Amino acid sequence: MGRITSWGETTMETHLYFDSQHLPAAKGEFVAWCDGMGTGQCLSRSLHGAANSVFKLHSAFSIARQSLSAVRCYPVMDGVYVTSPTRGDMQKVLKSAFDELAREFINRPRIKNMHMMRAGLAFGLTLHGADISDEAFYGTYHGYTTTRDMFEQSSLDDVRHHVLLSPAMVLAYEAERSAPPFGVFVDDSAKSYPQLSDGSGSGFQSSLYQWWAGDDATRQTAAKLYEQIKFYLNKSDTHSVGLQYPRERIEKHRMLAEEYFGGLAKDEEPPQQPPERDK
Repeated sequence: MGRITSWGETTMETHLYFDSQHLPAAKGEFVAWCDGMGTGQCLSRSLHGAANSVFKLHSAFSIARQSLSAVRCYPVMDGVYVTSPTRGDMQKVLKSAFDELAREFINRPRIKNMHMMRAGLAFGLTLHGADISDEAFYGTYHGYTTTRDMFEQSSLDDVRHHVLLSPAMVLAYEAERSAPPFGVFVDDSAKSYPQLSDGSGSGFQSSLYQWWAGDDATRQTAAKLYEQIKFYLNKSDTHSVGLQYPRERIEKHRMLAEEYFGGLAKDEEPPQQPPERDK
């Protein structure tokens, strides 16, 4: 903010202003990072294919949150951060979006048009840029003044609505790397911390959240999805070099998918935490 005095006697002026004293109180929220797999390789092959993958992912989450006013989405290229103050709403949006994306994957007959995704989930104190008071963006510091009109006429007034601040973003991003294809890996923070935060309800119980649990129709989709994932990975193994999909990664994804979806093939399912009831 304002003028900055460097080492010595030189004073340098800056036009950058922000006063964090006007930040609202941070609240505990669930944060999910949902990401397309292999988008980089897809971009190198086809802009059309990459565009289909990226915008269908964002479309799925846009549809999923339509009736959930407390859920917010922050698109970031081929991924999206999703926030929810309650476990129940997070489960609803993940179930809906994953079900839509699963159906899209199942309906694709050629592997070059198939795009897998996965997600990581965490919990932590969260701030939304849209909730930050206008007063944080204008004022006087070291003789330079940023006026309210200057702020409102700048793009910053719009930019702040697309900014999310939370340590759970980092945890969710890291958790996503451990998720199976079309799976959700739950960081420890989303299992133990929520009950310590007012209004968040209980946390998740397992490191793997199965989005189809408790719904027969969605479970059928997941069973068909698993068969399609196996088909995709087998074909990818044959065309590993052309797809730039290393065989060691294919094998790792095959093992993760077997653990995550394996109970469906055996018509068995490990006990799952029931959806949280709305309060």
